[in-house]
Amino acid sequence: MDAVAEKVVMFDGLALGSYSEASKASLIKEVKAKNFTSKDAFVELSKDLEKLLDFVSKLKSVDFRVQPVLDEVVLFCHEW
Repeated sequence: MDAVAEKVVMFDGLALGSYSEASKASLIKEVKAKNFTSKDAFVELSKDLEKLLDFVSKLKSVDFRVQPVLDEVVLFCHEW
């Protein structure tokens, strides 16, 4: 999250200032606290990564300054 906020500011954008703002704007929604099994955690993480990759794949055009940020997000997702 901090890395993305730093990139937004580098491009003269306004980074979201609080968890609440970021949570409301996020494609990924917060999961209620519970005792997760490793399978539960994997399922939730998989759903989140699929949402991110689906969003990125549907972009029609991307500003040349934004492309490196998207590349970093996609590469991060593929590490999992």
